[in-house]
Amino acid sequence: MIVITVFAVVFTITGLTIPSSIISISCNDPEIIDAGSRAFRVVNIFFSTFGFVITSTDLLQVFGKGIAARLLPMSKQDFFLIPAIIFLQKIFELNEDHFSRTVASYFALFVAAFLSVAIFKKLKSQSRELSLRERQPVIIRISPVHDHLL
Repeated sequence: MIVITVFAVVFTITGLTIPSSIISISCNDPEIIDAGSRAFRVVNIFFSTFGFVITSTDLLQVFGKGIAARLLPMSKQDFFLIPAIIFLQKIFELNEDHFSRTVASYFALFVAAFLSVAIFKKLKSQSRELSLRERQPVIIRISPVHDHLL
């Protein structure tokens, strides 16, 4: 989770700092580069959440939480995207879809964190139990019958 999140943050920073350079690789039109750079920045803001949400989905699946694991992609695509589109258009008069996707992605991040907390607590508890078992001394009893073997 840490590795993919670091990668996502580095990619986000890169996308926020040099979007026009990235877009100009495939296009020379200044208008398209300008509009594409603005859209690329907005879409890139949510990319930093990608690692945590995807890894949380996998983690939930591994621990047998199939419904919760399916809830994460659905929350981003359905539960939050549609209201974000409606809300952003009516309140802020933003007609561009990429703003809505960014908002939906951040709400999905909160759902992932909420659903993953129980899994992380369980993992921490199991890790603590294993650690305590390893610290306990092992007592070996030798039967008097077998003393002559020593």
